Amino acid sequence: MIDYKSNLQRVRAVMEQKGIDLMFLNYGPAMTYITGQLTPMYYDNLNGTGDWVTGVIFGIEKDPVYISYGEMMGWYNPEESGVDDVRVLPEEEDPDLFFANIISEFKPAGKTIAVNKKLWSRILLALEAAAPGARFVCADDEMMDRIRASKEPEELKLMARTAEITDQVLGPGKGRFDVEAPGLLVQRCQPTVEGSSVLQMGQCPTEPEFTVHGLEPIQIAPAKPVA
Repeated sequence: MIDYKSNLQRVRAVMEQKGIDLMFLNYGPAMTYITGQLTPMYYDNLNGTGDWVTGVIFGIEKDPVYISYGEMMGWYNPEESGVDDVRVLPEEEDPDLFFANIISEFKPAGKTIAVNKKLWSRILLALEAAAPGARFVCADDEMMDRIRASKEPEELKLMARTAEITDQVLGPGKGRFDVEAPGLLVQRCQPTVEGSSVLQMGQCPTEPEFTVHGLEPIQIAPAKPVA
């Protein structure tokens, strides 16, 4: 199992070097590095009241708080979590007040706060309101990406296993993308260049064939290229 608390300590060390007091991360690879929680596939399409609050905040010394919207807890895996303190927005509570109360526990006024490179404006506005006089900086490549690029042995084993499975499915010399897995939606088309298959709709030389394992193939006409 990946040691997310060790990941947190690595980030804290860089925060201290750069004079960062607090860090707030919303869904994305940086948040996964700290919390172990994966980004829901529909995250960019959320439109529920208060769905924007989801993220993790921590300081150099103060432990992380994982803030979540109710529906997001369906994606939460406590066994893989690197955070012990989880706060879920109650249905009837004002999300701005809920968010501000949690942020206030970190005494953010006048501090330097690093935020995700890809942060919703709604979150930044709420942070600004909760942290008067704070200076906001980007958790840039050196602060997060380079740290995440350094892998522990357990992570390297998982990556190697993933590569092995990928090679078995899409190994050299295979002219078609062909996966047999229950419930997996597959697009198949002949390679356009030697050794590679085009998987985007509208770029196959022939009509792509979609199939769900165990069902009859469905023929779908390619989409027209966008001008």
